[in-house]
Amino acid sequence: MFNLNTLERRRLDFDLIYAYKIMNNLVELDCEEFFQPWYTPYRLRGNPRKMFENRCNNSQVQHSFSTRATKAWNGLPAEVATSPSLESFKCRLRSVDLKKFLTVVV
Repeated sequence: MFNLNTLERRRLDFDLIYAYKIMNNLVELDCEEFFQPWYTPYRLRGNPRKMFENRCNNSQVQHSFSTRATKAWNGLPAEVATSPSLESFKCRLRSVDLKKFLTVVV
């Protein structure tokens, strides 16, 4: 009726926007406390700014911000992850299908 995103999608958008801010030094937080860049000499599919995804067995770490954001961030297309500004990142993020990262698909 109102064409609104679900709460889960809005939370995922917030996680990705905040991850963008952290990685581009737009907030006063150290990027290395949350994310570990994945450096490789090979050209990978997807975006060139992939993050290393830590393996975890307990649910506290599994549902933490950095783990949630890393999984979704690595699935972003290159043109979204390498956006030159926060506003362009937000606009491009709206057009990305993130259903594979949502548990409840409407």
